[in-house]
Amino acid sequence: MVAQEVCRAGRVRINGRTAKPGSTVQAGDLIELAYHSGIRKFRVLGIPPDARKSGGPWIEEIESEPFHIDQDVFT
Repeated sequence: MVAQEVCRAGRVRINGRTAKPGSTVQAGDLIELAYHSGIRKFRVLGIPPDARKSGGPWIEEIESEPFHIDQDVFT
């Protein structure tokens, strides 16, 4: 899965901590994703009990921060 690969590469943080594959999230959590063009931040709005079956939205983008390619993604 793509999500597992991204977590293993250290490009995902949940509430400021590096996420591991299988990390759980809950309402209110801040998820940061490091892309080649910058860091995008999302807030988890909620997760319904039948999340795999029902549609979202469960997250909202709250901020994006561009950075230079030679910069560490989470400095």
